[in-house]
Amino acid sequence: MDVWSVAPSAWGDNHARQRTFYQVRHGQGYTAITHQRGDIDITATWCVDARSSVKHIQIELTNRGRKTLHLRLIGMVEWMMGAQRSDRRTVHTALFQQDTAPTAVTALLCTQREMSGGFGAGTAFLAMADHAGNNDDGMDDWTCDRRECFDARGRLVVPDHFGQHAGSGLDP
Repeated sequence: MDVWSVAPSAWGDNHARQRTFYQVRHGQGYTAITHQRGDIDITATWCVDARSSVKHIQIELTNRGRKTLHLRLIGMVEWMMGAQRSDRRTVHTALFQQDTAPTAVTALLCTQREMSGGFGAGTAFLAMADHAGNNDDGMDDWTCDRRECFDARGRLVVPDHFGQHAGSGLDP
């Protein structure tokens, strides 16, 4: 399996990062990072909505080759939801899915229940939407437990499938 990041200095294939040219553009209210990986042009564009304070990231993949490619796009966040890493024990995670047209949405929610950590009753979310209409059940591969993304030595790995874990007592 070939794994790489859409951004430089993020997790991914170290060898590929050394020979991949990333272009970073900043404009009024947005940032875009582009690079090419084989026959694929990759563009990640993000901005923060001024009204909702929600960070939006759009990934655009263009296959310049003749061969059909099967890709897996993974979004990953590390929710702190407190002043210290140990405050994660008091969060509850949940799955939200909406399959109605025109856009299918899968969201993972993380709510801090403990008021003393400064984030009490606050909810963070990571949502993925398929605007291109290409959802082939790939949005059903998710987890709210980041322990699934690390091997026994603590190195970041990508499992073949995520365990679809949500609830309390996880490492969000």
